[in-house]
Amino acid sequence: MNRDEFLAAVLRNPANATIADELLRLALPDAWIVAGCLVQTV
Repeated sequence: MNRDEFLAAVLRNPANATIADELLRLALPDAWIVAGCLVQTV
């Protein structure tokens, strides 16, 4: 699995997509989606 496939898989999870959208909206200087959200999705 390459980077683009991994990101596509992560963002197919509606919870992760919602979190990513909200983080972008908030424009926080150092926010991350990590560990369980990513590994459990893939």
